[in-house]
Amino acid sequence: MKTKTVRLMVAGLLVLSLLALALAGACSQPAPSPTVAPKPAAPAPTMAPPSPTAAPKPTAAPSPPPAAKVKTVTIGFIGDLSGPMAEPTRDVVAVSQALYNWVNETNYIPGIKLEYANEDDRYQRANIVTAYKRLQEKNPLVIQVYTGDNAEVLKPTGAQDKVPIVSYGGGTAAIDPPGWTFVVGSMYDSIAFANINWIYANWDVAKMGRKAKYVHVGWDHAMGKTAVEPSKLYVQNKLSDKIEWLPEQIVPPGTTDMSKTAIVLKDLNPDYVWMALIAPPSSSLVKSAKGLGMDLKKFIWGDYTCFMWNTVMRVLTPADVEATVFSTSFFPKSVKTPGMQRMFELWDKYVKRAYGSEIGVQVGYNPAQVIVEGIKRAVAKVGADKVDGTAVYEALQTMQNYDPGTMLPVTYGPDRRDGQRLTKLYTTKNGEWFELDGKIYDGGNPLPKDILAQYKK
Repeated sequence: MKTKTVRLMVAGLLVLSLLALALAGACSQPAPSPTVAPKPAAPAPTMAPPSPTAAPKPTAAPSPPPAAKVKTVTIGFIGDLSGPMAEPTRDVVAVSQALYNWVNETNYIPGIKLEYANEDDRYQRANIVTAYKRLQEKNPLVIQVYTGDNAEVLKPTGAQDKVPIVSYGGGTAAIDPPGWTFVVGSMYDSIAFANINWIYANWDVAKMGRKAKYVHVGWDHAMGKTAVEPSKLYVQNKLSDKIEWLPEQIVPPGTTDMSKTAIVLKDLNPDYVWMALIAPPSSSLVKSAKGLGMDLKKFIWGDYTCFMWNTVMRVLTPADVEATVFSTSFFPKSVKTPGMQRMFELWDKYVKRAYGSEIGVQVGYNPAQVIVEGIKRAVAKVGADKVDGTAVYEALQTMQNYDPGTMLPVTYGPDRRDGQRLTKLYTTKNGEWFELDGKIYDGGNPLPKDILAQYKK
């Protein structure tokens, strides 16, 4: 029994020893690191950047910018649409409309669209104001007119309503004192002065043995007689050593049969006859003079006559007008310039009919060009949304040697409303006009109004 107990005690001691050795070995090893909880993953981006090799996803097209606002302005026209000047007026209106169409199609004046509105005065002074009132209902920005009567009659009205009046021609009464009427070409009296200066420069008293005899023929209205008094004073007080002033021949407005005047001229026997007339009476005068055996080379046509040259040539033959002279600041079609070429291109594109009167197209085209230039300058200064008649009026006065390309350059200023004071003379060959001598003659030195102020009693 005692032996069995000893055995059990020895076995227990052995087990305890082994446990002690195991614990001692465990204590000699490094302690394990504490377990660290993993960080939470970052939230996935809402849209991952595309892989470099991935095709980009299509994006929506950007919205177009809002369309620019365009202001429509009206250019009015008053002229003879159904009376004696209706034929050349057809060309005036057609080429003006052609230029305004081109301006709109090319956006030549950004933010502006031009509309053209016409009213008929039948070439009668009494109808001008009525036509203007009808046009005023369309709120015109500028008004383009055809004759000197229009330029004169509408001068105070344009100033009152602050609407610039732009005319191809006119007399001193239209532009003096300076107002809202602008004449594009040489005034009637300036053309007459240029003619007289041409005669004076080329007449040889020693060779001819006498002075040159000069006579003025015209209707009793602005175009026909505005140059009479200043021209007479100019000749009598400045040029009497070379030129003799013969009694002027003024006939009632509307006279077309000039046979009686031709008889008077036959008796006066002038060397030069200045015809301040439109085509029908001028043609009648030349035809009657030919029948009386007069030398037709002495007749000088006004530029306003030549606006109706196709009418002239239906009455007269090329032989009837051979070597006659006309004076104007506008170019006839025989003058080849880039500006003339462009005008004909617009005519062919928009009008699409046979070219009409010799210079009639320029009667519309040149004032239209001045109007367009004035509006363009006004818009550049005040903006399309604010452009008005006053802005155009001020802009027109900034033109200095503006070259339309179809006439001599145009100049205005604070104290000047006649765009041109110079004139070129042309002569006829086979019914067409060509430069006479290539020179430019001064119709504004002195100015007709200065002669009136100096010598009028």
